[in-house]
Amino acid sequence: MSQRLEIALDASKVGVWEFDFVADKLVWDDRMNELYGLPRDNGVRHYSHWQRSLHPDDMLRAEAEFHDAIATGGRYHSEFRLLLPDGAVRVIRAIGAVYESAGTSHKIIGVNWDAATAYCASLEWISCPIRKLGRNADFSSSS
Repeated sequence: MSQRLEIALDASKVGVWEFDFVADKLVWDDRMNELYGLPRDNGVRHYSHWQRSLHPDDMLRAEAEFHDAIATGGRYHSEFRLLLPDGAVRVIRAIGAVYESAGTSHKIIGVNWDAATAYCASLEWISCPIRKLGRNADFSSSS
């Protein structure tokens, strides 16, 4: 199963993360680092790495959703924008679940993915840069 899961994650471009909220230890796979514009260095991450990446307009809501999941031991669902180190903005969808395995502290594990395509689909046709690119390509091919 792990090989199938690895292939599926790679094909879907989904990043996997785990946060030990007692130890403040955040583990990101390579795709998570890529999504957040950080090096694929297996470096130690903390809650502050995620927090500092959040777009200021989304920070309070995104943090509240995350903390609500931890407080209730429930599911985590969120969509927020990131400000990447290079200044670009990325729309992220996140889901996760709180768990406790025998002999360990409470953790939350989840996934993130780039939701730009779905995000743009919800916007008006003219306001979405991705749609504009596609539309321009259609005009170019018709001439």
